[in-house]
Amino acid sequence: MSGGARGGRAWCWAVVLAWSALLIVSAPLAAELPGRVGDHGLSPPAGGDYDTVRHMLETQYGMPAEPVLVLLRKHGRLDEAAYAAYLREAVAALESVPGVIRVISPLERPEQRRGDYAYAAVELSPPQRAHPAVLDELRRRLPPHPDVEPAWSGAPVVQAEVNAASRRDVAVAERIGLPAALAVMWLALGGLLPALLPILVGWATVSAALAAAAWIAQDAMLSNFVLSVIPMVGLALSIDFALLLVGRYREELLRATPVAALQTTLRTAGCSVCCSALCAGGGLAAMMLIPVPMFASVAGAALLVLATSVVTCFTLLPALLVLLAPRLARAAGPRRSGGGRRLLARWLTRWTDAVMRRPVRSALLSGGVLLALLLPLLRIEVEMPDAGSLPAGHPVRAATQTMEEVFGPSGARVPLIAFAPGGAWTAADWARARRLALALSQDADVAGVDSPFALATGLGTATLETAAPQARLATYLRGGSMRIEVQLRHGAHAPEARAWVSSWARIGTASSLPVLVGGEVKREQELFDAVRAGAWHVLLAGAAANVVVLLLAFGSPALAAKTLLTSLLGMGAAFGVLTLALRYGAFGMERGPVALMIPAFVFGIVFAVSMDYGVFLVSRMCERYRASGDNDGAVREGMLATGPIITAAAAIMIAVTTPFALAEVAGVRQLGIGIAVAIFLDATLIRLMLVPALMRLLGRWNWGKGRFG
Repeated sequence: MSGGARGGRAWCWAVVLAWSALLIVSAPLAAELPGRVGDHGLSPPAGGDYDTVRHMLETQYGMPAEPVLVLLRKHGRLDEAAYAAYLREAVAALESVPGVIRVISPLERPEQRRGDYAYAAVELSPPQRAHPAVLDELRRRLPPHPDVEPAWSGAPVVQAEVNAASRRDVAVAERIGLPAALAVMWLALGGLLPALLPILVGWATVSAALAAAAWIAQDAMLSNFVLSVIPMVGLALSIDFALLLVGRYREELLRATPVAALQTTLRTAGCSVCCSALCAGGGLAAMMLIPVPMFASVAGAALLVLATSVVTCFTLLPALLVLLAPRLARAAGPRRSGGGRRLLARWLTRWTDAVMRRPVRSALLSGGVLLALLLPLLRIEVEMPDAGSLPAGHPVRAATQTMEEVFGPSGARVPLIAFAPGGAWTAADWARARRLALALSQDADVAGVDSPFALATGLGTATLETAAPQARLATYLRGGSMRIEVQLRHGAHAPEARAWVSSWARIGTASSLPVLVGGEVKREQELFDAVRAGAWHVLLAGAAANVVVLLLAFGSPALAAKTLLTSLLGMGAAFGVLTLALRYGAFGMERGPVALMIPAFVFGIVFAVSMDYGVFLVSRMCERYRASGDNDGAVREGMLATGPIITAAAAIMIAVTTPFALAEVAGVRQLGIGIAVAIFLDATLIRLMLVPALMRLLGRWNWGKGRFG
């Protein structure tokens, strides 16, 4: 062995040892991420009406926005005195838990009692919200009673259960997905050793990204969705990138030394990976244009795992390839190709020839099917995730449903804050406030209005101060502000409810008596508006970034447009399939709307992967065209050279994401199914039919003077 070869192997061992040390040191930090993430992060942009009203209700009116709700149902044999005594004991016990700011007792608020049901609202300090240890301590300290049945609800409880379910979902998906991915790679690469390398790279990528995210979470709030996104995206991208590099390296080993084979691999497949990563990064970074914390958090986590994938594929993987080159060369020999791979190659040859002979028919057929799958999008429905994200029959979901049945849907109760223009209530201000309450009560969309005018008749402050109980009046008035609560006839998630709060927000801004609208319906309306406005920015920015990268790589506007449009068409078709599945309850999903964040998530993740496949396929075609100048031959040879790898990569992606369809959390199920369907369509109708047919029809228009072309 020459000195240069020994030095190269020493460098490779140093890289492997450095990665081993990094993973060992970072493992404890990665394990802390589930305890450091926050809630889902679906909060409207700061400074809006919802945010202002929520802050006022919490600080001035003593009404926490996201309390833990303890539902206490008494049985008929428990008399009122004993029940009241138990409620006092329960409230005192809950108040003693560290992290509890206060407990609003049903003995103080008559509206918190209905028949045999009562609930206490526990306000936690912000750092303790959704913290499992605090919630467990609340459950432990609640005194048991043979005639009282407790149940737990509220946003912090729901979020803690979603976080726990997400951790279980990831563990189940890894137990199913990784062995399935290994089996696919074993078949695709013809050996166990080359199949293990992408799995090892994927595991290292996810572990390092989880540790980095946990470190970031010390100072930044991360959405609990990153617990699913990092493993899903990390395994998919890193395994895909590694598979492309390993497959090309084994090809080059048949005709070159290990170092020369690695140089050629990095110059060809490595450039494809870099181009794919830039395209993926453009799509993911565009998600940050939606001014909602969840999207910034998930996009940041996905970019983090993308960057980690690139680092592992260009440091750890090359070192392993050089160290294991002799064994990989033996595994790459002709005798190890296997009957299954030869059969796939023969089928792919016949299929490609058939598509190339009939490009117009192939393009119309595949394009027609994809366009037909877009039709369900005309009736797509989206909704905010809530306790319904948990499985049917889950205790927290059942408690939330009971709360809504007994006390009414809290989301449909809309708080309004009216302000005295001068800071103090004058007779004219009281008259305007009473007219406002009357107008609200006469609104066709309103079922009821709770205001200080329900306490006593009359318009003036003197009448109210003498006729109304001061304790009750104080719940409506704070200085120059007045709280009015409206119960809508519509459901909390109904489009009509969002339209109502939007309309009254405009009226309140223009009124002589300024009014701000808040509550959960207002939160949803602001979120929907932010996502709807940001979605177009995401689409345009992501498309523009990818067009620039593709033009630099291939130098052909036609090729860049074709690659971009086919990816967008595939994603739209996948949304159509997901919409149909939710409408009819297919794939084991409950019937219902698409979760609000899923379209943007699927767009960012699938766009990254589909561009990966597209760039890898077209770059190989460009290599052949640059060598021969024959468009048809380049398309055919590129299809045959990359078809098995792209098919295997797609199968791996489907194997990694499909297990998430078994998840407990509805949003994670939708994400897994949406990505799996999108990848299936991309690897079949698009890569096997539409792309080669369009490449055949475009002819010389495909090629330019970019890095590959």
